[in-house]
Amino acid sequence: MTQPAFLLLAAAALAALFTIWLRRRRRTFEGVSIFRENQGSKSQSTQSHVQAHGGDSSSQPYRIPCELFSSMAAIQVKSSRPGVTYCVNLGQLTCTCDSFRADRATRSPGSPGRLCRHLSLEILKCPLSSAWDELAKAVVEHSPDKDRFVKVVLQDGGVIVLGWSEHHPWVEVFARKRRASEKNGRFTGKYDSFGYNSEESRWAYGAGPPGALEIRDAIKKVRAHRAV
Repeated sequence: MTQPAFLLLAAAALAALFTIWLRRRRRTFEGVSIFRENQGSKSQSTQSHVQAHGGDSSSQPYRIPCELFSSMAAIQVKSSRPGVTYCVNLGQLTCTCDSFRADRATRSPGSPGRLCRHLSLEILKCPLSSAWDELAKAVVEHSPDKDRFVKVVLQDGGVIVLGWSEHHPWVEVFARKRRASEKNGRFTGKYDSFGYNSEESRWAYGAGPPGALEIRDAIKKVRAHRAV
């Protein structure tokens, strides 16, 4: 092969690789843009729903935006146990650890309860999750081992997430903490996880979130409605 022909082939190969790279970058940015647009639409819809119902709290199923990771490949991650590694696949939201295979694999890909500790850590390390809101990141960080999740809009417009399993009294509540300067109204502190025992009507360690009375009532209504 002559040198000019070789140079033409090399240039064509580089052009093809650059085109593939551009397409992948475009899909990534489009995925993030679509998610942000959907988040804005959901926020406006939620506000309209609350206003239309006179400020009453409302709820809807809660899912994580796992479609953002559909093109991600499987990777190997180290366990806390020496010499042990797991295969974590963000594209399919699977892991080879015992926790995932025993309890979480049967849950739908959009359920926070599907995420074992390894999936949660890799998701939060991925740049694509930077598009998520603070609540979604808090839920994923705790990788709650629950079957059902709902998002609840409180009377003041604050948003919480409840997670629970049927025939189990403990409900995991993701709600904002109270800032030192806040007395009443809508709280703006960092999201955290709180445990509530619906059979004994008590908060874990006696510490509930701000607005605990309204949240307790929301738990009773949601669980009663979902049990029907």
